[in-house]
Amino acid sequence: MLTEASEKFGKAQYIEGEGIMAFYYRLTRYAEQMVRPANRYTFKKHYIMHLPKGIFNYLLSKEVTAEHSRMESILHHARKAEEGINQTVMWYDTRRTMRAERLTQRTENIPRKYTN
Repeated sequence: MLTEASEKFGKAQYIEGEGIMAFYYRLTRYAEQMVRPANRYTFKKHYIMHLPKGIFNYLLSKEVTAEHSRMESILHHARKAEEGINQTVMWYDTRRTMRAERLTQRTENIPRKYTN
C-alpha cells in the first residue's frame, strides 16, 4: 500500500476533464500516503512538469518555477491560466455555434427551385 502511493505519485498525470486543482489534490493525497513524502521542491516540480503545455508555458511566462515560487503562487497562476483557456474554448464554441446558425438561416432563406 505504501509503495503503491509512491508509484502513483510518480505516475500521476493531469487529467483534462478534472482540472488543475483535482490534479493538485490527487498529488497531495498520494504524497500523504507515502512512507517518505516528496519534499516541497519535488512536489512542485512534478506538479508543474505534468500540467498541459498551455498552462506550463503561462507559468514560465510569469516566471513561476518550482525553484523560486511558493505552491500558493503556482496554484494561483495555474488556475488563472486554466480559466483563460476555458474562456477561450467557450468563446470559440459560441462563435462556431453562431456561424452554424447563420449558415442555417441563409440556406433556409434560399428559394428552392421546383421541377415537375
